[in-house]
Amino acid sequence: MQTGSGVYHEEETVGDHTEFFQIWFAPYLQEALGREPTYAQYQHEDFPIENMDGYAVKTIIGHGAPVAIEAEAKMCDIQIDEEHEYSGNLGFERTLAVMVVSGKGVLLEKNNGEENILCENQFLIIHAHDEGEFIVKAESGQSLRIVTI
Repeated sequence: MQTGSGVYHEEETVGDHTEFFQIWFAPYLQEALGREPTYAQYQHEDFPIENMDGYAVKTIIGHGAPVAIEAEAKMCDIQIDEEHEYSGNLGFERTLAVMVVSGKGVLLEKNNGEENILCENQFLIIHAHDEGEFIVKAESGQSLRIVTI
């Protein structure tokens, strides 16, 4: 949903178990207020999934995903198998937001060696002052699911 000039709505869950994550992107608020509201509904199968050794990355916003927004952003749903890791890059002066959906693990910022403990329902923000790599590792005995923006 892109609310543009405004929209009234009511959210309803479907089925016995529904998970959803809602976030608002509005980098150019004045421009957004002039746009017509839009709505589209997608199914799990509509999103590209990259299966690698020990993890899977579903792209929600970004290359190959059906969702297009006005903001410059990439959003991924990442499932990391126990005792495996996922690595990514964060560009100069970029920000990474991480929401832990389930599991436990560690996020290591390679540039400064900072280690962040991750646990279910935690929200973490990292800002890169230099371009660098980050590594997310699932704890022994359980998988880790995170959403990154």
